Amino acid sequence: MVADELSKFKHKFFEQEARYQFPVGQNGATRTITARADLIWEGGVVDFKTGADIPNPTQLKEGMVPQLPIEALMFQRHLFDKQKQMPCVSLPTILFVQMKNKDVKPVWYDVDETKVMIDGAVEKITEVFNQFTAGMAPYEYRPGGGNTYKKYDDFIRPEE
Repeated sequence: MVADELSKFKHKFFEQEARYQFPVGQNGATRTITARADLIWEGGVVDFKTGADIPNPTQLKEGMVPQLPIEALMFQRHLFDKQKQMPCVSLPTILFVQMKNKDVKPVWYDVDETKVMIDGAVEKITEVFNQFTAGMAPYEYRPGGGNTYKKYDDFIRPEE
């Protein structure tokens, strides 16, 4: 079933990393955000969920789960190296693939929904960075116990 979903993509690259210089404050300062997409394809980004539930649309639109929307922003800005090897749309879409109990459930978000999610993620990350930017102090990293992506797991914790 996963193979059926992936066969729709002519060009695809797994585990792709990108960096984005996120603007902070009004003095031109930036913070580097690094993200690793499970998969990029010519139309956007994909996140595979093998245990955790897919974030709901409200969480995504309000920026409470910014991972995939920020990856979509990076895709839109052509920051993934492998994008140079494929034709890409200028406005990406988001696809979550939920794999639970031997069932595969794709959840697509179109260009307009993805744009709203990107805007929500940018707003929430700006808010978080502004909390830790006085004097350009580093982001206060507090481990939350996630081990999947190590330093990426605890960037934003929706429960806080």
